[in-house]
Amino acid sequence: MKKEGVLVIAEELWERYLTTKEEKWKQELIIKYLPLVKEIARRMSLGLPGHIENDDLISWGVLGLLDALGKFKPEMGSKFKSYAALRIKGAILDELRRFSWAPRSLMQNIKKVNEAFRTLENRLGREATLQEVSELLGVYPAFVEKVMAQVNHCSVVSLDTVLFNGEDSQSKPLIETISSKDEGPENRLEKKEKIRFLKNALNKLNKREKLVLSLYYYEELTMKEIGEILNLSESRVSQIHSRTLLKLRSYLKKD
Repeated sequence: MKKEGVLVIAEELWERYLTTKEEKWKQELIIKYLPLVKEIARRMSLGLPGHIENDDLISWGVLGLLDALGKFKPEMGSKFKSYAALRIKGAILDELRRFSWAPRSLMQNIKKVNEAFRTLENRLGREATLQEVSELLGVYPAFVEKVMAQVNHCSVVSLDTVLFNGEDSQSKPLIETISSKDEGPENRLEKKEKIRFLKNALNKLNKREKLVLSLYYYEELTMKEIGEILNLSESRVSQIHSRTLLKLRSYLKKD
């Protein structure tokens, strides 16, 4: 949509849409923010299994964008782009969780690999290699690599599943606890306790591990981008990330 040879800016589109509620202005807004949906989908796809199509992520993200368009009000005091990004990511995560691709067998394998790492590191006084872990478990190194990759995949959808939930856990995920509308005493206590445990566990990590988590979860950089910053390969960053999550899981279990 052009006006006197220049693109109609977002503020004008919003003014026209809010004033008229006409479908054509809504469609213009969707077109304008579609690149945001695609960028969020692209970043999220980097940590997911290959069978999940990027086009599906985009479709789910568009649903989040539509939800944001319907609920956003300028008087909320936030920029629409920031508000929409949260809704888009949330919509994609909601759909991914329906896949339920963190079954009990996966959590059992994560537990076995994590315990093997801990046993070897206590024995050797240093970080264990994938080869050493595979020998202790009596499996091929490819199995350990696959489990470590699944830790990364699982954390994209639910970091809480990796950190708090065991294969038989019935506890409520931290993200659900924090976002729950139920502000009863039990919910507040559970949220407070989990956050306290997580803070204590994070303090036990070394500087590089903290940096990788910060760049990945807070700065939302990809593994490749983090590797460029730290002068490491993408696969090495992925290993550090998954191993760090397993360390956090161990620390949380101890607490």
